[in-house]
Amino acid sequence: LTLDRTSAEEMQRRLSRLKAGETFSYETKAVTKSGRELDIEVAAAPLHDENSRVVGKICVAHDVTQRKRAEEELYAAREAAEAANKAKSTFLAKMSHEIRTPMNGVLGMTELLLETGLTGAQRRFAETVQRSGKSLLGIINDILDFSKIEAGKLNLTQQGGQYILKPVPSGPFKNLDQAPAN
Repeated sequence: LTLDRTSAEEMQRRLSRLKAGETFSYETKAVTKSGRELDIEVAAAPLHDENSRVVGKICVAHDVTQRKRAEEELYAAREAAEAANKAKSTFLAKMSHEIRTPMNGVLGMTELLLETGLTGAQRRFAETVQRSGKSLLGIINDILDFSKIEAGKLNLTQQGGQYILKPVPSGPFKNLDQAPAN
């Protein structure tokens, strides 16, 4: 087993720590006779004589290659899961917005329709469309709010004893209380 080359400075620091009576461990790389690279953890401790003087050192190396690979795989899996969650949130936000825009058009046209001379049956149908549209719009808004919460784009503020969700300012009006009216 050949240990990874360590700088002279690092080797001197380790020897100084041992001479000071300190026990410690560190991770490094090693290469076997067959050329296989290993991750190893080395535990180092000073050897003391009967007068508690440091007279030597003892080091034990342990192969941690599998643990290191498992840690790397876990890290990669976590990164992939976080990316998938972000993609899901982005998709929900975009889809909610894309669905909400035409739904507002449907509700607006239904409102205009209800202001015309409709028969009783037509009015009931139009009112059903309006109620259903408002219900669907509420669901879409909830999905959009949920995706904003996940993305950290909504703040919870207290106002008059009640908690209110407010969008985190962004874009050209982020430093203003509200965008200018059209």
